[in-house]
Formats: sequence, C-alpha cells, structure tokens
Amino acid sequence: MQDLTLALLRIVAPSIRDYELAGEIIASLQSSKGYDIRKSSSITNDCLIAASAKSMGAVLYTQNKKDFMAIQNIFDFKVFMVSSKV
Repeated sequence: MQDLTLALLRIVAPSIRDYELAGEIIASLQSSKGYDIRKSSSITNDCLIAASAKSMGAVLYTQNKKDFMAIQNIFDFKVFMVSSKV
C-alpha cells in the first residue's frame, strides 16, 4: 500500500501556459462577474489551480463551490464539489 501511495504522490508545477490561462480567467472574472482581485486574492490561486488541473487532464475536488463554479462558468475544466460535512 505504501508503494501505491508514493506512486500517486507528485508535485505539479504550473507551466507558463497555465499562468497565461489563469490571467485570462482572472480578466474574464473581472469583466463578467465583477471580481476585484485586490479584495479576493485567493481567486488568483484558484484560477491557476483550475488551469493546471485542465492542462494535466485532472479532476479537481474542492469544497470551494463559490469560486470554482464562477471559474467553471467561463473556463471549461473538470471539477467535483465535495461536501464540507463529514
């Protein structure tokens, strides 16, 4: 089991294209949804996470429904919302 766990663990570094896509997503959120990244800096990280997930073909699992649903409305990526209740 430990070998499987180690095989699944990896560090993913965003590519330059991921950063470019994140910038495009942020610009779209600002213009279409009125996001102010000066007041919500975490959305910039969320945009980079979404772009990175899409580029590697991953499904993103999150409890952050508000931000990732807003991102998904303008950027097509696979996201699954999980409940915060255990």
